[in-house]
Amino acid sequence: MFGQVANLLNLEMDLLFFDTTSTYFQTEDADAAVARDEFGQVVPAEQAADDHKRRGFRSFGKSKDHRDDLPQVVIGMGVTRTGIPVRVWSWPGATGDSALIRQVKDDMRDWTLSGIVWVADRGFASEENRLHLRTGDHHYIIGEKLRSGSAEATEALARQGRYQDVRDNLKVKEIRITAEGRRGPILSLR
Repeated sequence: MFGQVANLLNLEMDLLFFDTTSTYFQTEDADAAVARDEFGQVVPAEQAADDHKRRGFRSFGKSKDHRDDLPQVVIGMGVTRTGIPVRVWSWPGATGDSALIRQVKDDMRDWTLSGIVWVADRGFASEENRLHLRTGDHHYIIGEKLRSGSAEATEALARQGRYQDVRDNLKVKEIRITAEGRRGPILSLR
């Protein structure tokens, strides 16, 4: 369906914004616990191991709505630069954000998209995610706390350069960190 809409609306897929949220259910009962992998997918009982987490799809977890007392699910969405949804995903309520962007990128592998810049917030900032997002001629922009202590933030803060005004409360500068000329983090100060 997206392919037909993309052609009809002449959608550009050069930037892909991805984020997650959670939503809760007005019930006190979570779903029955089953073995799941790091992406929340059910692992068949005969393949389940001790390292697989056991949880239901509607399960208790860290609620972004501050309703940790109710079962929830995690919802992720990828949108174009103009806000047109590309695809929606859902995971069990106790699924953490960090590994999900790797699954999303892998799920979209068959779409033969090239030259995409993935844009995500700091919940996805990990070395494993950065490496995964760079594969296949893709790039990324991931938010990160300037004082997080990560190698990228530390190196970027050590570099001189002028900030450019984007808005009244936002200034950015771009810094090339690698010798290969790849773009490094874009720092923003408010």
